[in-house]
Amino acid sequence: MEAGHIGVDAWQHEIELDLDNGREAFLWAQSAGHRELALAVGCSLLRSLPPGMFSDRLPLANACEALITAGLPAQLLRRAWGVISLSLNLGWTQRSRAAADKALVLARELDPVEDDRYELYRALCRSALKAATLDDLAVAEPLVAELRAIEDPAWPAVRRRLGAAAAAWAAIPARHMADALRLQRLTLALEQAAGADGYNAMIGIADTELLAGNVDAAIRSGTELVEMLRGTRDEHRLAHASINLAAAWLAAADTTRARAMLSSAWPLGLRFEFHPWCAQYMALLAALEKRHRVAARLAGSADGRYLAAREHRHANEALAQQQVRTLVLSVVGEAEFERLKESGRSLSDEDTAALAFSFEDD
Repeated sequence: MEAGHIGVDAWQHEIELDLDNGREAFLWAQSAGHRELALAVGCSLLRSLPPGMFSDRLPLANACEALITAGLPAQLLRRAWGVISLSLNLGWTQRSRAAADKALVLARELDPVEDDRYELYRALCRSALKAATLDDLAVAEPLVAELRAIEDPAWPAVRRRLGAAAAAWAAIPARHMADALRLQRLTLALEQAAGADGYNAMIGIADTELLAGNVDAAIRSGTELVEMLRGTRDEHRLAHASINLAAAWLAAADTTRARAMLSSAWPLGLRFEFHPWCAQYMALLAALEKRHRVAARLAGSADGRYLAAREHRHANEALAQQQVRTLVLSVVGEAEFERLKESGRSLSDEDTAALAFSFEDD
């Protein structure tokens, strides 16, 4: 697939036929104590899981990471950290970045003996993208420059899509929004040329349109993507796209549509560890509905969830956080806002939803 001889989705369909055999082989090697074999099979299995099987991804990533130990072949360790990072791409940003950086260290060590420089390029792309999503521009920009110097224009689209995505995300913390959107669209074109569904690139486009202030475009692209994903088994990316679309409706001050979207997204957010992000927009919903005391408590719930998950607010979420603060402070004052926010930190999932989707102000 990486050579471009078969489309991404076609490859995915072919390997899905062997998933059961792969699981059996992994469990056998693991139980028999064949650590190297188990890790090799586990990496293949992890890379092969379709997006709709997200619930299997985290346990398998954890099992693979537990198998990693000094003394295993460097090529296997590089591969393992790379697929672990990829499997944690949406929802476990800090862990995904740490795994990507470990893969990059190994890729640098192995680069002189590789047949071509693609493995280093791929590792650079992962580390650059993860640094950018955590707003670490000082790390992301040099990595993008390095991968661009390595990239071969003769490589197939399936390879070059990685560099386009990394450069697109690095443009966001630099606030080069026109470049970010151009590169997101290039990523989508390369994804489609590689025979992939392009959903990840479409999520990025909708998110970036919103950050750029193109609210109508964010609503259009987000609505199209949510409708497409509703026809699949991919509830993980549906959750991501739905929360993005709710954010766009909030930016348009359409609280009715935002409320409906958040109500459907919340159960998915809980399942896929997106609840901190979802709670942040639920707080903004309450603030826009002039339920200021509830908004403050929900802001506390979001803070507690981000802290517990050790997750980072991305740019649109940080803007929502600031909007809530501004709207609520103007009514209740800083001392009461902080008191209410603190009282919301320990809200249960049920109480968070009950507050968010009522029409009362506490």
